[in-house]
Amino acid sequence: HYPIFKLQKDNSFIEFAPSRWWLITQINIDCTDILFLNTETFEDETKNVRWWIPIMFPNAWPLNDDKIYNLKQHWFARNSSFDYEIYKDKFVMELSSNTETKKLFPFDFKLEIIGDFINNWVRITEKITNTWNKPLPTSHWLHPYFFVKNEVKNDIIFSNLENNFSEVWSTWWTQIIDNPKNFEVDFKTHKIKFNYDQAYKYVWIWSESEKDFICIEPVINNENGLIDNPLMIAVWESIENFVEFRI
Repeated sequence: HYPIFKLQKDNSFIEFAPSRWWLITQINIDCTDILFLNTETFEDETKNVRWWIPIMFPNAWPLNDDKIYNLKQHWFARNSSFDYEIYKDKFVMELSSNTETKKLFPFDFKLEIIGDFINNWVRITEKITNTWNKPLPTSHWLHPYFFVKNEVKNDIIFSNLENNFSEVWSTWWTQIIDNPKNFEVDFKTHKIKFNYDQAYKYVWIWSESEKDFICIEPVINNENGLIDNPLMIAVWESIENFVEFRI
């Protein structure tokens, strides 16, 4: 009962649901679905949506020693409904600060999630605009879940990552690496090339035992970043951070 919209170009498309956690619900590149789906939690409004691409703003993970805000884990934008527009070559989901958001995060802002195609790449952009007269802190993340069969999960090959990269991520333990900007992952049924904006300092890689997915998450700062080391957006300025995927 939550509407899903589609932006398509040739044999690729991006689907999104602005009224349900402003999720990117599927990315299909050259007729290959690359995201892991969980329709049960998507359709049940009493449950947290698991999997796809939730977008975390202004923070991810619980905040330690939070004497400034009252933010829960991955809060608050993921529980908001967004305005949206679909254009010929892109879509834009938009959330602006309001009375409810300012109870938790006392700043004025505009958050836009933009999906488009650049040559053979699918690109998702987070654009954040400071719309008030003081610097705006943020530690936003993207949280994509990529489909891979559990039986081949430990055979995934990562290219252009640190030499000490470990496979223990497959059973809940998280591998945190410096953002390599460009890398490739061989999922056995297909390969995906990744291109990350350099503003994302780290990449978190993890999964759950016996589950058919792997999370590869670009993050602005690590856990508690909104308190310890936020990215500051100047007065009336905007930032844009992108991720790109290609088969």
